[in-house]
Amino acid sequence: PKLFISFLDKIDKKLSSYIFKWSPGKILDVLIAIPCLAFSYFGFPLWIIVYIIIMQSYLYALCVLVSIVVTQIMKRCIKRSRPKVSDLGERWFYLGFEDVSTEHSFPSGDTSQAAVFSVTLGYSISEYYFLGLVCVVPFVALGRIYFGRHYI
Repeated sequence: PKLFISFLDKIDKKLSSYIFKWSPGKILDVLIAIPCLAFSYFGFPLWIIVYIIIMQSYLYALCVLVSIVVTQIMKRCIKRSRPKVSDLGERWFYLGFEDVSTEHSFPSGDTSQAAVFSVTLGYSISEYYFLGLVCVVPFVALGRIYFGRHYI
């Protein structure tokens, strides 16, 4: 199993390097950053407040709490290091101010927050929550990789 994991790690880092080196310009940097920031540790507290006010329910807050605990436990067990900023292509800005609480990259807390938001909102509003998963979560995940916070 160790040889297999090493093989997967090598492929993962190779594939991630293509996204790291991609430099589409300032406008796309901003567009890619928006979903990342919306579900970062800066953005999700606002979603909690909005959800509580509109839905008059603490369901999302509870789900976020569980997600944070599970994600942090997994990060500390898996201990996958973050990519180096030096591996990234030219960026207009970097999201280096976030994730100061851990040097571990897997699993992505921000991507899990986007999934929790999509599922919780979908559960509360409509049975079509999978549309949120399909539309929101991949963009958050791509942004986290693009800004060098995670590997694929």
